[in-house]
Amino acid sequence: MSKSRLSFLDRYQTLWIFLAMALGIGLGSLFEGWPQWLNSRHNQHRPLVEVPVLISLVGVALWLKRRWFDESKNTVAQDKDYV
Repeated sequence: MSKSRLSFLDRYQTLWIFLAMALGIGLGSLFEGWPQWLNSRHNQHRPLVEVPVLISLVGVALWLKRRWFDESKNTVAQDKDYV
């Protein structure tokens, strides 16, 4: 059985997370008035954050369902790498 290697993105996932956090902190310090500007434009009928977060969470849930559950048998898939 051959040992599978992780892809480049998977291998350095921790680094990407820390880089994204640093980028967010850096952009937040550069554009200090941006949160206040967004709050001033916020309308009760148009949420700015809730809808994209909801869509992404549903996408992740559907991906996990396809990844971990076998639809034909309605049982958890038996992946030898994870079981």
